[in-house]
Amino acid sequence: MLTLAGSFRIGEFSLWRDRQRQGDKWRLTSRFYALRDEPRIASRRRPDGSVEPAFDFLWYRRQPGAEGPQPEAGGLVVLTADLALSETEKDELVEAVAHRFADLGEPLGGEIEILPVPFQEGRVELSFAGERATTADGELIRHLAGSGPARLSGHQSASFLVELNADGAALLAEAIDSGTNLFELRYDLAFAHRLDGVELRVWCDSERAQGVIAEARRAGPLVLPELRQSLTERHLAGTEIVTTEPLDGAHRSALEALATEVLDQALAASFTTSDGDLDGHAAARLNFTLTQSYPVFQPIALQAPLRFDDPRFAPAAFAQTIRRVEAEGGFFDLLEVQVLTTVDFSQEAIDKVKVTLTYDHTAPGGERIHRQSELVLQAGRTSGHFRTDLAAPDRRSISYQVEVHFEGGAPPLHFSEGPLDTTIVVLDLDACGVVAVDAELRDVPFDRVSGAVVDLAYGNPPLASHRLVLDEGRPTGRWRPVLGAALDDDGGLRWKAAWLGRDGRRIEGEWRAAPQGRLLLDAPAELSRRTEIELLAAGDFTDLEQILVDLEPVSDESGTPHQLAFREPGEGKVWRPSAATLDTPFRYRVRQSLVLADGRVETMPTIESDRRLFVVRDAWRREVRVLARLLALGSAWRLALLTLERGIVSSDEAPATADRKTLVLRQPEDRPTWSFRASDPDYSYRLTLVPPTGERLISPWITARDEVLVLKPPQENRG
Repeated sequence: MLTLAGSFRIGEFSLWRDRQRQGDKWRLTSRFYALRDEPRIASRRRPDGSVEPAFDFLWYRRQPGAEGPQPEAGGLVVLTADLALSETEKDELVEAVAHRFADLGEPLGGEIEILPVPFQEGRVELSFAGERATTADGELIRHLAGSGPARLSGHQSASFLVELNADGAALLAEAIDSGTNLFELRYDLAFAHRLDGVELRVWCDSERAQGVIAEARRAGPLVLPELRQSLTERHLAGTEIVTTEPLDGAHRSALEALATEVLDQALAASFTTSDGDLDGHAAARLNFTLTQSYPVFQPIALQAPLRFDDPRFAPAAFAQTIRRVEAEGGFFDLLEVQVLTTVDFSQEAIDKVKVTLTYDHTAPGGERIHRQSELVLQAGRTSGHFRTDLAAPDRRSISYQVEVHFEGGAPPLHFSEGPLDTTIVVLDLDACGVVAVDAELRDVPFDRVSGAVVDLAYGNPPLASHRLVLDEGRPTGRWRPVLGAALDDDGGLRWKAAWLGRDGRRIEGEWRAAPQGRLLLDAPAELSRRTEIELLAAGDFTDLEQILVDLEPVSDESGTPHQLAFREPGEGKVWRPSAATLDTPFRYRVRQSLVLADGRVETMPTIESDRRLFVVRDAWRREVRVLARLLALGSAWRLALLTLERGIVSSDEAPATADRKTLVLRQPEDRPTWSFRASDPDYSYRLTLVPPTGERLISPWITARDEVLVLKPPQENRG
């Protein structure tokens, strides 16, 4: 799981440490995601094993001193840029990370692994001498292809075709000779990370908000941003970010934008129907707490020149990529076609791509010029060239046939194109013949949902099927079956999910169609919907170590309780159980266990309740308040002795027990209290009145259960 917490830098790289869930705790792993600061021109290996830049410059010029009509001069550049780490850079980062954590005294607990940042969306734009692609001819560029949505799987590469006019081609040739960097690349990317050390709370008191919404509705159609602003200004809705670590400005801004988006979606879903009217069945409260289960998209921008002085290549490497073509006899007698593929053979399930190119035209004099060449593109060779002489200046079209061969013996995929008037053929075959699905858990409350079982199938009947088990420790999964030519089946991709609740429930979804790409999964409302029960400890905790409270929904057939512990009065806690609906009162069972200081446990009977606030107390502790104002203390009687004992005392001669207590009363205003613990509220008391002189007046034992004991003078019984 990629998080932004604890990021650090080594050289020109930013690194983020991976975290995984183990049991009920998050564990740091020895995996690190790395991103370089600047894109660069990709490298490729020559047949002899040497490294050269993935850069080709075809420069066609007018023949010096030639007379008559001349074709327009210019140039064609094909280049590939990437963000990927070389194996050498990975090894260097592994060593640097090991030294860093050794110096900090922090064990890594495993072999260090360096991974690329898993970008999920973005755009890329190339410029030449400050000039970008335009619809009309620019000062230097005739055409630029490749800018647009960024594909950054595999080696995180992007390929471009730049057609230059005569001035642009001459300027580029001079820049290569002088080492001046004219190409500049910009990536605007986004990757998903998980909230770590952060809770993002989004709330709305919808009962009180109904009046504001009704007022806004009378003024016109509901506008969500205006509605949200009105509710937040009146403190009826809002967001809150709780973090255990400092947040930089960009991270906090991203979280605030996410909170606003979630609040808008919640308001739209809860208060409006499809036609914009108020929905009168909104829940009493909307309350989302997004934690590690929710992916957040983090934008990042990289911009840098593509350097001709790259130390990976020999000083003359870029100069050697220039191929000059001269015009002869009024036209170019040579056609050169660049063929390249975006396939990353080290990552994709494609073994090789065979391309057969054909030029077949007849010259004005009747001579047929038929040229054919076969190129095999595979690991180590992702581009090639096809050259032919021309039958005439205006007869430049070619045709080509492609065979895609897959690993594992899947049937090859065949297709053809042409005739086309082009000087470059780009074969974007990364997902060709391969089903590509990335499944990811999104809004899943892991305290109530243990995970999901996702079944995937392609075709009907299925040509391929697969099962992914996703949970808190593995929130993402990937399926890449190779079907080859069979991928043209009309059945398409289907999926279904079975959700597993921690309370033992299982909710089965239906089969549904899905496009290839990312599959984002939110937990169903039956599992994610929850209510809140507040519990507050009160009363006397004397002689108690703690009170254990076991709670379970009445509708929960699994019988799995949730337990909370209270150790002192005033302590408050919240129980958030799953609720099938919020429209009816939520009923639950409560059982309290009293753990006494001497280790004994007294379990109280189980009761049912639907109260949103439940008071936790020692229900077997009885408290008696004594009122002595009717005894005429201080005048008729000097003092009074009140003896109390729990239970029923049947005889004046009954022996004293540990539960017996004697209170001394001297003033009519005295209001002492006495407490005892018993399941039976009955208690006994005996009053002894002491006069200033003479004999004491003693009452018999009297049984009572009143919480307020009003003392009265007993009948004459002096002793």
